Amino acid sequence: MKCELCHQADAQQAIRKTVNSEEQELYVCKACAVAQHPKKEKAAEHLEPPPEVLEAIKESLPELMGMILGAAVEFTGRMPSFKELICPLCGLTRSEYKKAARLGCAQCYETFIKDLDGVVGEMHRVPHHLGKKPKQPHPSKYAVSLLERLRVAEEEKRVPEAEELRSRIRQLGWDPETKKGPPAL
Repeated sequence: MKCELCHQADAQQAIRKTVNSEEQELYVCKACAVAQHPKKEKAAEHLEPPPEVLEAIKESLPELMGMILGAAVEFTGRMPSFKELICPLCGLTRSEYKKAARLGCAQCYETFIKDLDGVVGEMHRVPHHLGKKPKQPHPSKYAVSLLERLRVAEEEKRVPEAEELRSRIRQLGWDPETKKGPPAL
């Protein structure tokens, strides 16, 4: 994309400019950006560390990493393991699991539990696997919160709010009276 101001160089960044009391976003080259906002460009130059500081960081990086590793050994009492995690039953590796986004067997759930912590909850709406077709689906966190709010509204005899909550719960496929969800697929 070419610069919207000079129409010659390639656009490298976006700037905001007020034209006829209307704010516009323009994609411009570096030279036009500096010409439009010279103070901002000079301030950005000071954010970058000087080359000698960068060189000092590069030189001391191996020593710093050694200190971090030493602290980890001192804290845990053992050397951290960097080898790849493998399922003892089917032989699936962590990298294969990440690539395919599928597990090989039931043991994989225990082997890769740290990787699956949030994934299974998102997929099944529960913290553990229930099988392909659970007998009764578990309510989502949103449905649970609505059911709880309905219980409180009924206890406090807030009829209009309770009716609204029942309606929202039904829209999710749940029966607010029996607290049963939609039939399992």
